[in-house]
Amino acid sequence: KPPATDNPTAKAKNDFEGYVPAGFFDQLTRKQEAFVRILWDADEPLGTSEILRQMREDYDLETKGSSTTSGLLAGMTRKFPSGYRRSIMTASWAGNEYEFSLVLDTEQQKQFAKAFGDPEE
Repeated sequence: KPPATDNPTAKAKNDFEGYVPAGFFDQLTRKQEAFVRILWDADEPLGTSEILRQMREDYDLETKGSSTTSGLLAGMTRKFPSGYRRSIMTASWAGNEYEFSLVLDTEQQKQFAKAFGDPEE
């Protein structure tokens, strides 16, 4: 049986509508920033193994399997307001791993585009 999914609730999503915490992008570690950038550039949900591959190959970061993902997500949960990470990101079980994607509203998209540029095609 897969682990419980990590989808945002409607309440959490509405609590953070249009919101990106002050200094959000500056507070991300290199791995957290790579993870978020990879999701920002993706046009569909990405599995953990693909995210880790891109972190290694495109960002030259050391990864240690799913513990890398767990650690960086836990760090984001500790840094930012309660529920924020889950309000901008979904994770769903797909076969044998989680698939992640960003779920940003229009104002959040503008702030991410300002920080990261337009998503790569």
